[in-house]
Amino acid sequence: MPDPQARPKPKPPTFWQTLRALQAAGVAPVPSHASPPPTGLEALSKATGIGPSKVGERYVPSPADSPLQRLLQFVGGASRPRSVAAADPFGADAYLMGQGEAPGFTMGSVEPMTGLAAFAKGRGFYSRIEEALKLLPKSAHPNKVASILKANASAEELAFRQVPEFLASKGNTPVTAAELSAHLAAHPAPMPTVKVKGGPPSAKPMPPGYRIEPLAPSPGAPRGATQRNYTLIGPDGSGRAFYATDAADAQMMANDMLGLNTQDNTKFAQYQLPGGEQYRETLLTLPIQEQFDPSKVKIIRNRRSATQGSVDLEYDGHPLGRWADDGPISNNYMRPESELIEMAKGLWASGSKNNSVKPVANAFTSSHWDDPNVLVHTRANERTLPTGERGRFLEEVQSDWHQQGKEKGYQLPSEVTAPMDAEYRALVHKNAAAWEAGQTPLPADVARAQELEAALMRADNATTPDAPFKDAWPDLALKQQLLETAEDPNAQWLGLSSADTQIKRWGSERLRWTQTPTGNWRVTYEPQVGGDALAGQGIGDMGAAGLERGHITNADTFIRNEADLARLMGDKEKAAKAWKRLQAAPDGGEYLPRAEGFRQQYDENLRNKLAKMIGKFGGTVERAPLSGGRTKAQIDAEMDALHDAVFQGTAPAGSYQNQLNRLQAERETAVSDLAWLARLTPEMKRQIREKGLPLMSLAALAALGSSTPPKEAR
Repeated sequence: MPDPQARPKPKPPTFWQTLRALQAAGVAPVPSHASPPPTGLEALSKATGIGPSKVGERYVPSPADSPLQRLLQFVGGASRPRSVAAADPFGADAYLMGQGEAPGFTMGSVEPMTGLAAFAKGRGFYSRIEEALKLLPKSAHPNKVASILKANASAEELAFRQVPEFLASKGNTPVTAAELSAHLAAHPAPMPTVKVKGGPPSAKPMPPGYRIEPLAPSPGAPRGATQRNYTLIGPDGSGRAFYATDAADAQMMANDMLGLNTQDNTKFAQYQLPGGEQYRETLLTLPIQEQFDPSKVKIIRNRRSATQGSVDLEYDGHPLGRWADDGPISNNYMRPESELIEMAKGLWASGSKNNSVKPVANAFTSSHWDDPNVLVHTRANERTLPTGERGRFLEEVQSDWHQQGKEKGYQLPSEVTAPMDAEYRALVHKNAAAWEAGQTPLPADVARAQELEAALMRADNATTPDAPFKDAWPDLALKQQLLETAEDPNAQWLGLSSADTQIKRWGSERLRWTQTPTGNWRVTYEPQVGGDALAGQGIGDMGAAGLERGHITNADTFIRNEADLARLMGDKEKAAKAWKRLQAAPDGGEYLPRAEGFRQQYDENLRNKLAKMIGKFGGTVERAPLSGGRTKAQIDAEMDALHDAVFQGTAPAGSYQNQLNRLQAERETAVSDLAWLARLTPEMKRQIREKGLPLMSLAALAALGSSTPPKEAR
């Protein structure tokens, strides 16, 4: 790679080169789904000496002393790139607002900056495989290379990057470090893109060199026509015209185009504990594996008049909706074709729920988010503890993708299902031949055939795309939050919601039972008990709301076996666990599946994972209140004691209602429960920034494509 410092001083950067540098530096956001056109990459390569690895693959910057970092210094951008990628300011949403393209302004977009240079100030995520490369000799037998990698790298990352297949293809031929590095460059790690919604309450300042100027009306425009009356101008003098009602509206529109207004685009801010500030939703997404083909876009214009019309978009025969077709006078009041193709690309990837447009790309779509391929999300805010310590609190950590995959199975690629199908067919023929010969097939062959048949049927019926981080998605989310907290100079701790908060917010199912003298079971199953997530809407808790609407019923019935229980609960997996409880406690008991799941996830899994991460830097995880005063649990205990005293006749006469009112008023503003906190000293934060965190865990996982990987042992 040529060294920019060895060449004459380059020409001043263009608008898009400067924007790319600012996006990499974290001053301006990085688009989340579009990829740079080849011409843009070529221009950037010529101007900086940075060449893409090859066409169609994302460029991953080298460490801090790279030409990209020198470019940042050249254009005056901050030398602290981040991995946060906000929504594409010139994507489909912008086009739906009717913003067009001014003459001389080249449309373009930028891939999210990911990889080892995602944080320049801090190391961020790193690949264990690329660390293990330092331990390899210049040349070694494939078995020796495999042994070193197996001991020092993540089995899941090795499988994802097809390292075992590469080593097997070498046979007994020695493998050089350069050959392995080339293979890894062609098979990058599944580095997620980070997209943040919300955050600080005020918009970020416009990057240096950008300005807004009024735009004179176009001569000859029809009277009363809505015209673009402002221009966002970049450092190179080119700009983008748009319409705004006044100067304040123009500032807001310009901020939207640069992705600087991030505080109002959250979706679930109502589901958080009182007292939080700067609420944010962080989405970790994976790139779409399919490639968008502009030649498959069909544009059908429907003109009602010379200045008005609509346009239908299709991709390879799939409808992408009907949209307004109002463009600049220079294009006969129609949207430019390049603009519509970019719009089609956004709809191809994400669809549009508001307009009932389904995405075409084979990407995962969640019921919670419009963005495609959201691997895991966190909801967080900032808080100040009673001790005065400022920090970040995680209200929720969840993966819709892997939750659905676990419940319904994953789609498996043909390279995985083909050998499974071949093995299954061979076993079927083998077992059939044994029966025809009057022999009994081996039990192991019968069991294996049944296992393969079930796995293939599950894969055939699955609609969830396969993805990495099947068991490690909680680790990925916690690591990202820990890295960001270490980068925040004001943060002194990272906190995590307890299970009690989740149970109170979302409630649980509840099963109660007793065994009859005849050996049957009398059970009461309530699909929803408690949950105050809807309380703010004046509906009451989720359980009461469901009963009131008739969506939830209290089923009191008799069952004989596990199959009866599964029909009642509507979930075989939950019924199997519940049936074991019935057998262990025939005299009666209670089982709350969702509540138990919350306790396992938040009070055990997430807490233990955070403790292990922070323990490497000398930290611990403790349980502590988020604010001063008594907790709701403490107040509830006093209220219970008051009720008992009244029932027993020991409470002072006339004081019951006054005490109850006082306790209820205190409870309204009390802490709902304790939280899990990891305090971070300045030295710990420095070590986290310098050492970084591994993208994937060292623990062995099943290869990508397994629908039931073993539990990760950390």
